[in-house]
Amino acid sequence: MTGMMENTTLDIKNRSHTITADIEMGQGTPRGVIIAQSGQPYSIYDFTGGVASVYYGTNNFIGNPIVPLLPGQTPASAQQVPKCTTGNEPSCSGPTLVNTAAFGVPLIPAGQMGVPAGDPLETSYGSTGRHIFRSPFQTRFDFSTFKDTKITERFALRFEAQFFNIFNHPLFDAPNNNVASNPDFCNPPDMTTTFNCGSSPGYLQPPSGHGGTIQHTIGSPRFVQLALHLRF
Repeated sequence: MTGMMENTTLDIKNRSHTITADIEMGQGTPRGVIIAQSGQPYSIYDFTGGVASVYYGTNNFIGNPIVPLLPGQTPASAQQVPKCTTGNEPSCSGPTLVNTAAFGVPLIPAGQMGVPAGDPLETSYGSTGRHIFRSPFQTRFDFSTFKDTKITERFALRFEAQFFNIFNHPLFDAPNNNVASNPDFCNPPDMTTTFNCGSSPGYLQPPSGHGGTIQHTIGSPRFVQLALHLRF
């Protein structure tokens, strides 16, 4: 090895850490780049009025409606996802990082925070902080090598091979972080386990949607690029 350069990036606000190492092993020998990055932080959101309805009604697309954890739940317990056994569990639709059943609407007791005594259905923000979950750790290995061949005093050929994500590691994006406690935007809603805007409107518990399920990857699978350069 003739040289190695390491770059470290620390994002204090989002609590992320990225290390990039460039490795060079001499003329005509392999060179590589290694990237190791902590996953991006994320929260679970509900834009249907299940959070902060007292401020925004049932269409909260301008606030920061983080769905709070239910009493007794912690970030660690919320990441204990039931296995796919009946076909209805969230994990049946793909890799799932959090259990949406660990979240619930933060109801305001009637008669408090300016809510009328006869209205037990308004919600606030809750006390769960933002970015309490983190997407999967990411690593990528890029590799290249080349060989120079002299043809004449003036002309030379260089054959170069570059391999991106050489080990073909999947890099998973942050999961879907949107759920719906009031999917039909009913007003006013009511607590129930089944949702019907007509005769029995209600907040869904657990909320619907694919919150916590990974649906995308980042970057490409293994990619190989070959080049032949005529140098003069």
